[in-house]
Amino acid sequence: MAVLFLEAQAPDHPTQTIEETVKIIEKKGLLRQEEARVLQRLPARSFVVLGWLNAFFENALSDKSDMACAFGWSNGRYSVIANQLIKAREAVNKTNAYLTCQMPFGYVHLILLLVHLTCFCNTLYTGINFGEMLSQLHRQNAGPEEYVPLYIARILRLLLLPLILDGMMLIGSVIANPLGTEADDFPSSRYLEEMEDEGLAVSEGIVAYHPSSTMIKKSTAPEAS
Repeated sequence: MAVLFLEAQAPDHPTQTIEETVKIIEKKGLLRQEEARVLQRLPARSFVVLGWLNAFFENALSDKSDMACAFGWSNGRYSVIANQLIKAREAVNKTNAYLTCQMPFGYVHLILLLVHLTCFCNTLYTGINFGEMLSQLHRQNAGPEEYVPLYIARILRLLLLPLILDGMMLIGSVIANPLGTEADDFPSSRYLEEMEDEGLAVSEGIVAYHPSSTMIKKSTAPEAS
């Protein structure tokens, strides 16, 4: 997740090299030095980490594994883990697709043109309608109680519609990359910390109340005297 967030934030930091990006994760304690060295020279780093996870679980599920957390091969267990890894890969792929496949430049210009035309037509219509209604009220000798609401309504229409359209365009540009570093973006650091706390809490709970669990330690035969 940390690698994915940093890859998504790369367009916001064009001067930051791959080495510097990976160093950030290493300094946070999420990568070992040898892992960071490998990621520095490879593209698609999120997929590389998923490959590492797949290799780890294949080893952990092997009956011949010497890992402390190995718990033996099981088709049911492996299928559950493999399905989760496939979903993670699809999620990373979809995230990258949304972030990198931007709207064609021609359509962006078309949207801008339509917004400007809408604002122009709104101004033209409001001015003509306002003049007709003023003329009608003048012929009827209407008082301020009829003029004032008319002024307020037409001025609000002239001001609010362009603001709404421009605001929608601004919101669209802001949320184009929700994994950035702005205050209104996805809180990636907090999310990673919560994931870490959850993993540590579950691990500590299993160790404290189920010390014989095969998911924590592998039973070994007593050493020969």
